Amino acid sequence: MSKYDELKKHVNILLIDDDVDYVDVTAFFMRSKGYNVSIATNGADGIEKVKNGDIQIVLLDYYMPGLTGEDVIKEIRKFNKEIIVIMQTGFAGQQPPSDTLKRLNIQNFHDKSDGVDKLLLQVMSAIRVFNQQNEIMLSKYRINAIGKLIKGIAEEMKSPIMSLSAGIEATNSLIEESVEGLNRDTMVSLKKFYDNNKRYLEKIDKILTAVIHQSNDRDNEEFLTGKEIIERIELIILSEIKTSGVILEKELLLRAETLITGTITDVIFIICEVLKDIMNVSEIGNKIKMYLKEDEKMWYIELISENIEKLEKSKTYRIRNIIVGLNNVEMEIEQNKISVKMHKE
Repeated sequence: MSKYDELKKHVNILLIDDDVDYVDVTAFFMRSKGYNVSIATNGADGIEKVKNGDIQIVLLDYYMPGLTGEDVIKEIRKFNKEIIVIMQTGFAGQQPPSDTLKRLNIQNFHDKSDGVDKLLLQVMSAIRVFNQQNEIMLSKYRINAIGKLIKGIAEEMKSPIMSLSAGIEATNSLIEESVEGLNRDTMVSLKKFYDNNKRYLEKIDKILTAVIHQSNDRDNEEFLTGKEIIERIELIILSEIKTSGVILEKELLLRAETLITGTITDVIFIICEVLKDIMNVSEIGNKIKMYLKEDEKMWYIELISENIEKLEKSKTYRIRNIIVGLNNVEMEIEQNKISVKMHKE
């Protein structure tokens, strides 16, 4: 299956038109081609469906009684700046003025007399634009997350480096003593410093390896344990945790041998963005619970917080749209829970 075929399965299209016959025929045809199409036969109903639903593309009739297409898109743009709109008209040559299309951020225009095949071409173009927009937004998340990961590593490495420095000085001091002067207590101290330094070096190596993986081409497949996933998330959001005063509780509910792969790196970026948004609307002392779980078909990262319902719809809409572009990943947003599902391939 091509990437486009996979994308169109997850992109939801809303057809808003007062011509019931046109709505029925067009929706039936598009569904037969594998598109997800819902309908509204008046402007007010269309606005509510965009407001309450998960819609990425709107096919909007320009001439409607009551609320016109222009009225509808004006209302939609008040709460959704990103949805892709294709304006339609049944009158040949009656394209809305170009300044109207530009002012209302309408991506395209379709003359119904050109037929549904041409409409499908425009929908295909809209889905590709939608995917490109998501790629750009995901790249921003990626760059932002890598920057914060490096900052988190710098913070995390302060203590190990200081310990290494102290350990090296103490070890040198011990080595300078004569071999005969090394009693049992001295040997125990020497071994303790050695073990501590080894542990800190391993930690630094692991953290730096994480940065290298995050910076690599995301098409390079990566296998991570649940513990490694949580460690990366903690490093990326380290500064947010400190400044927000929010308590992040984590729980791993995975089989011991579980390795998660696929689009997990991008999922980490998205989870960190969601966590940051939740922290921004939380108060000091509020809790966010994060679970990493699995069943026979899925891996899940679940975020539970009483503040999820405070998130701006525009932010959850943007995150949900990016999830659409990832292979084998789904997202559910409930009142106090966000669940990201990754299919086991």
